[in-house]
Amino acid sequence: MSKQGSAFKDALQNVFATGAILIAFIVSWLLFKNIMGNPINFEGGNPGGHALEGNYLGIIYKGGYIVPILMTCVLVLIIFVFERAITLSRAKGKGRLNSGFRVCSSRTRLKRLLKLATSREVLSQM
Repeated sequence: MSKQGSAFKDALQNVFATGAILIAFIVSWLLFKNIMGNPINFEGGNPGGHALEGNYLGIIYKGGYIVPILMTCVLVLIIFVFERAITLSRAKGKGRLNSGFRVCSSRTRLKRLLKLATSREVLSQM
């Protein structure tokens, strides 16, 4: 793969990760404010008051602004688990692992030899 293609792939992965986090935060915030903070979950219809007895949405809302942050973490975890599962299922059976490692190790050896050769040439010219 060319360097330009690799850079595009890296940029696309960064955009996906950033977008997933932002979308998860927006969804979490909307759930927190509109569903958990709904006045029906509280005594007297006041979200600043006490939650109704046995109403878990109101109780969670009373947890404060840390709640949407924690919800964001859970949603991001779920998103990335599904993303990894899809990626791994699509990559199944696409070739031998041994050949990929051989290519990588032979490139590494070639780079080391080139460094060694250039350093000896520089030393012999001194």
